[in-house]
Amino acid sequence: MNKESIMKKLMFLGTVLAATFASVSATFATPSLPNLSAPHIDATGAIPNNKSASAPIYFFQVHIQGHTLSSVTIDLPEGVKVGGTINVVDQLNRSIEATVTPQGNKAVVSFAQPIATGTTLNFYMREMSIDGNKKSLIYLIPVSAKFANLNADIPLGLVRIQTYGK
Repeated sequence: MNKESIMKKLMFLGTVLAATFASVSATFATPSLPNLSAPHIDATGAIPNNKSASAPIYFFQVHIQGHTLSSVTIDLPEGVKVGGTINVVDQLNRSIEATVTPQGNKAVVSFAQPIATGTTLNFYMREMSIDGNKKSLIYLIPVSAKFANLNADIPLGLVRIQTYGK
């Protein structure tokens, strides 16, 4: 065998290996969500999301799956209260009729009509009241829900809010 023949074979082998590694790494790099057939929190955030905001609106998004939704419970940490309102809209930005009931450090959002599966709800918490010594923190707030035919609070996930000291 001459050098030219060996070089061609090595180049061919290198090309095959590069193509194999490229396809394998692309497969592993692609996020693969499991079949989320359970209700869950899709997103959280603040509007506006910066420290110069005097009264940001904190929001989170819940995707309802599996059972119709009857209420959502927001378990606020000590020193944090929803001072204003909690508005709820669906994925088409239509207002959803809901009643907010404070229960100690919790806010329970009950719906006049059960919310159908496949619906995505956006919860907007306005005028959050945060104790002065509790500012400049990141809070992870547990959110749970009650569903039709289920007599227990089912955890949905955590809502992340970041507060800034003034």
